[in-house]
Amino acid sequence: MAWPRGSGSRIFAGACAIALGLGVVRFDFEALGRQMLESDWVEPWAIGRLAGLNLAGYVLGSIHQTQIRGARQLSRVLVLALGVIVASLWLEALGV
Repeated sequence: MAWPRGSGSRIFAGACAIALGLGVVRFDFEALGRQMLESDWVEPWAIGRLAGLNLAGYVLGSIHQTQIRGARQLSRVLVLALGVIVASLWLEALGV
């Protein structure tokens, strides 16, 4: 695959945005992980696995984002994602 001319700065800007976003999220996960440990939600050994799954989710989301073509497909993905979020919060409230 050949990159279009003049796209180097956009690629660099996108890479910087992803790096910055992942850095902020990783910092936030540290505070959340500590609270989860203090509340006895998870065992100490499980924090590493949760952090790995968290990072894997961001990487998969980034890869998936590159495959979306057009506004209509993007709106479908957003509606699906919001539906999954609402369903997961609802299931968590039920204790499932």
